[in-house]
Amino acid sequence: MTTSQPAAPLAAARAIEAPTRRDRLVAAAVDGAALAAFEAVAFVLAVTWLLARTEAGAIDVRDGDAVVAASMLAAAPAAWIAWLALAAARGATPGERRAGLRVDSTPRRALLRQAARPLAGLVWAWLALFVLVTLGPWPALVPLIVAALIEVAGLASTALWLVRPTAPALHDRLAGTRLARTDLERGA
Repeated sequence: MTTSQPAAPLAAARAIEAPTRRDRLVAAAVDGAALAAFEAVAFVLAVTWLLARTEAGAIDVRDGDAVVAASMLAAAPAAWIAWLALAAARGATPGERRAGLRVDSTPRRALLRQAARPLAGLVWAWLALFVLVTLGPWPALVPLIVAALIEVAGLASTALWLVRPTAPALHDRLAGTRLARTDLERGA
């Protein structure tokens, strides 16, 4: 009976161990591959759209058709981050799950974490472009500044990750979340 009591605190302590460089790299690679897949699908849709609208290239592309094709390509990062945010609200992105990681947070904080991730800068830039086209240059400055700040913070997080791989990323600190390993109880 005394052997089972120390095991519970040990398992709890091991379950919150910080992720390694490899864990974070695997998570980023899987999530980045998903972005590439989203872009590939958008590219195929855009090319198919243009081929269909130009009789397989027999006529020139009209401006409206070019805008539709460009919109398909530009919307892929936004769709990707929305997909990641939905997954993150359940505890981890697909890449984090594959790496054996989880985010300790509430769903609201997990969404804030996704909005502040370095790759979310793509979405903020997309939003800035959308606002620029619809409302003009001055309102577009806000999402553009947010995108720039997120990317600068992402570079700082990357530098911190290289020096101290177990330190929390800046987006985790901002959101009040913590990335933890989940595979330790299984001996992985």
